[in-house]
Amino acid sequence: MGRMRVKISFVKNKKGVSAVIGTILMVAITVAIVGILWGYLSGFFSNLGGVSMGPVATLQQEGNHVAIESVEGGTLPYNSTKAIFVNPDGSSAGEGTINDLDDNWEVNGGDTISEPSGLTAGTYTVKLIYNGKSVGSATYVKS
Repeated sequence: MGRMRVKISFVKNKKGVSAVIGTILMVAITVAIVGILWGYLSGFFSNLGGVSMGPVATLQQEGNHVAIESVEGGTLPYNSTKAIFVNPDGSSAGEGTINDLDDNWEVNGGDTISEPSGLTAGTYTVKLIYNGKSVGSATYVKS
C-alpha cells in the first residue's frame, strides 16, 4: 500500500493581531464577562429602572393599634401584605389585622393594624411584610 501525502498550505499573508494586543483583548474580555456575571448573580442589575428599592411604609403606635402613616416608593396590595407582631426573642407573636379604611384594596397612609388576638402585655416589633420583605416596622407596647 502506498502512502498518501497531505499537503498543508499556510496562508502566505501573515498579517494579524500582535501577541501583545491579543493578550490584552483576551484579558479585557475575561474581565468584562466576570463583571457581568458578578453583577447578575449579586442582583446588581435587578433595579436599573430607578433608585427606589420598592415600597417603604412608615408606622407608629397610636393607642391600641398601629397607624400606617405613609407608603412611598410603590404600592402595597392589601391581599398580599401582612402585619406580623414579633417578640423580643425574634419569634412570631401572631399576625395582626390590616384595616383598609378607605376600601381601595391597597395598604396606604391612614390605614391601621390591629393587634392579634391573645396578645399579652409586653413590647413587640410590628413588621409590615410584602413579598417576603419587611417594608416598615414600629415598636408596639401593650400594657
